[in-house]
Amino acid sequence: MTLSSVAGAIVVISVSAAVVSMMSPDGELKKYINFVSVLAVLAALAIPVAAALGNVPDIVSELEEIDFGGAEGGDFDAVELSRCQIEKSTAEQIEARFSLKSGSVKVDVTLDSGDVSAIDITNISVGVPRGVGKEKVRAFVTELYKNTAAVDVYEVDDGG
Repeated sequence: MTLSSVAGAIVVISVSAAVVSMMSPDGELKKYINFVSVLAVLAALAIPVAAALGNVPDIVSELEEIDFGGAEGGDFDAVELSRCQIEKSTAEQIEARFSLKSGSVKVDVTLDSGDVSAIDITNISVGVPRGVGKEKVRAFVTELYKNTAAVDVYEVDDGG
């Protein structure tokens, strides 16, 4: 059930209810026709809401199955996840900036998590393939992190 089909159904039911209400004769019967029309519109609104709420357990179970980079046993390690994401993102940005093959750059990040409200990147170690200007990579990473972390660049064989 898509949003457009639900909206279309509600519009059709509302217009139909309005037409029936306008065509009904004045008197006691018109009150009942209006009441039934309102009930039909409310039902048209309630059915999609009930269907969406029925999917909540499925959505929750799908979220529980997602691996957020936690340790074995389902424990979640936000610091480790952050470190992995920083390493991956940095490597991808270096590869894109210097037109390198995907996976050819190795990045290791050291975090200071002594204060969990403000985790700091203390060191970034970057392995690049031979022939890539180490000083250019160092300058790029230093600027990328606004000169807030020590940056070491070294060469690796075969991009690994």
